[in-house]
Amino acid sequence: MLLSSEGSPIHPGCIYELVTGIADTLPIRASIDIEGCNGSNAYYKDFEVNDDGEVKYRPEGEATGYIGYSVEGFVNDFYIVLFWDNLGGGTLTSVVYLLLKESHDTYFQINPDDTLNERKRHILTVYAQLLAGWRDNAHPDPMARLTELAGRL
Repeated sequence: MLLSSEGSPIHPGCIYELVTGIADTLPIRASIDIEGCNGSNAYYKDFEVNDDGEVKYRPEGEATGYIGYSVEGFVNDFYIVLFWDNLGGGTLTSVVYLLLKESHDTYFQINPDDTLNERKRHILTVYAQLLAGWRDNAHPDPMARLTELAGRL
C-alpha cells in the first residue's frame, strides 16, 4: 500500500514535513497540501519505491543519509506510517510512527486583480506521532498503540 496523490507516491520529503523533531515537543506542521508539496522546488529530487513499498530518497547534499517511509497499516480511515531518517552521516537513525489521515478542502488564491482561483486541496494531517526507536527510547508495541488510538478518533 502506498500513500499517493494523482496516481503518484507522495514524496518522502512531504512526510518528513510532518515529523516532529527529536529536540522538539510540539509539531511545527500538522498538515500539508500534498500536491503543493509533491510539486515543490524543495522536493524536486527523484525518489525510489522498492518492491516492499518503501519510499525513500537522499536529500541534496547528503552523501550517505536518506529519509523514507512505508505504510504499515490502514485503520478507520487512518494510515499508520513508519518514517525513518539517518541524516547526518548515519550515526543516528530515528524511527517514528505517524497516524495520518487524508482529507479534501478548498483553497482560494486571491490574485492582484482581486479575482479568485479556486482549487480542491488534497490534505494529509498527522493525528499522532510515536517515537518507535532512537537509541534506547523505543515503544514496546507501536502498531497496537496507534491502532487503538485510531479506533478512538
